Amino acid sequence: MNDLSQSSLSRTFFTPAVRYLIIANVAIYVPGALFPGFDSWFTFDPELEWIQPWTAFTHMFIHGNLEHLFLNMFMLFHFGPELEKRWGQREFIQLYLFAGLGGLALHYWFYPDLGLLGASGAIYGVSLVSALKSPDAAVHLFGIFPPIKAKYLVGVSAVGTVGYVLSPQADGISHAAHLGGMAASLLYLKYFRTKAGPKGLRQAPTP
Repeated sequence: MNDLSQSSLSRTFFTPAVRYLIIANVAIYVPGALFPGFDSWFTFDPELEWIQPWTAFTHMFIHGNLEHLFLNMFMLFHFGPELEKRWGQREFIQLYLFAGLGGLALHYWFYPDLGLLGASGAIYGVSLVSALKSPDAAVHLFGIFPPIKAKYLVGVSAVGTVGYVLSPQADGISHAAHLGGMAASLLYLKYFRTKAGPKGLRQAPTP
């Protein structure tokens, strides 16, 4: 049975890291929706970066609205478990955070005066690596569209992201963060990724 014939449901069972990340994102969204000003303690603000350095990480768990949260968690729910099963929980989390930081870095380079919130950089990084590792895996978008191979879906998304970044028009979305997340994931894959060797020893980075 090839990857395209696999049910998307079999690819989206919760794995530990994915489950924890989704719970954390949802749990932090609730007080942010209920209490005005709550998100300001976790959103990255370039004017406060030295006062609130933790926001370099916490911005990945803050979302502007329910749609933003749902789309990011939907992508994580679909692409994350398969990659976590391949790499293990620790390696997966490291990639997730590295991609998120890469998204922040490129966003800051393009928009040094604008804040950032959302898990999109991390999600785009995870999605890209998942598509590279399982390029022919079937993606069933919301169960109502014909299945599409992961390599095509993520490839089109990557090309579109580059186009948005180069476009002079602004739409309120940091496509630079998306692109930064994908670029960081490639760097991680090539230079930083490790795997467990005999008796749990860590081996040299492998591409």
